[in-house]
Amino acid sequence: MKKSIVIFALLALFCLCGCLSYDYEGDTAPAVTDSENIRVYTDKAHAPADYRVLGKAQVSGSYQDVSRERMISKLKTEAADCGADAIIITEQQVLPEEGSTERLFQNSSDTDSSSGSWGQITNDVDVAYGSAFDRSKQTTTNISNYRRIIRAEYIQTK
Repeated sequence: MKKSIVIFALLALFCLCGCLSYDYEGDTAPAVTDSENIRVYTDKAHAPADYRVLGKAQVSGSYQDVSRERMISKLKTEAADCGADAIIITEQQVLPEEGSTERLFQNSSDTDSSSGSWGQITNDVDVAYGSAFDRSKQTTTNISNYRRIIRAEYIQTK
């Protein structure tokens, strides 16, 4: 009985924490850096000029349940295990879950493709005019239907 309670508690904790999905394609080398010391670059221009790319990784999770910091921490841990001493973030996205038609952002072509951005401006004014003062007119976006994705390169600096 106690064993089943412990298993149930662990499963509940797992579900509440949000799941991360992780993929890596590339080489590995002996680990030389602790994950706390892995450097993270968000722009290749700031990375060292001379480095070797070990491979490419992708981590993703529910936008509502998984923070960017948790995803970076996962990348750092895995990079250290692969022998990298730095990470270059190559892409960050927030996308609708598969099968969802809701979009987090609109662009000008969503309203009227013939008049470019003016269609979106007109729609914003017509639909949302006064919503800053009247909360009943505001619409909300269900962020639980979105997935956060970070793609990165694991590198060894020379």
